[in-house]
Amino acid sequence: MLKEKLIELREDALLKVRSTDDLKLLQDIHVKYLGKKGPITEVLRGMGKLSKEERPVIGQLANDVRKVIGRAIQKKRVNWKPCKLNGNLRQRPLMSRSRDVKWRWGGAIPLPV
Repeated sequence: MLKEKLIELREDALLKVRSTDDLKLLQDIHVKYLGKKGPITEVLRGMGKLSKEERPVIGQLANDVRKVIGRAIQKKRVNWKPCKLNGNLRQRPLMSRSRDVKWRWGGAIPLPV
């Protein structure tokens, strides 16, 4: 039963990771599945109730599922590119400077006049 639950969790998490393009949602997925109160952690906490023969099998599977989900999230983070932000930056400069701008001191911060 735990084996099927872990496999289902792995497939569900991988599907969500592959389908998201938002960095915030990716972080939410990470917390939901790999966090302290996540379902994988709950399985690991319940290992004491299992028989001696089942513990190593379920423990290894839970660790593998955790690694697979963590690697998928990390890979998505590394390959994530803020497309909208890059497009806007290429179209216009962030700050334009002109040598003709005169500055006045407005407290501690100089302000263009």
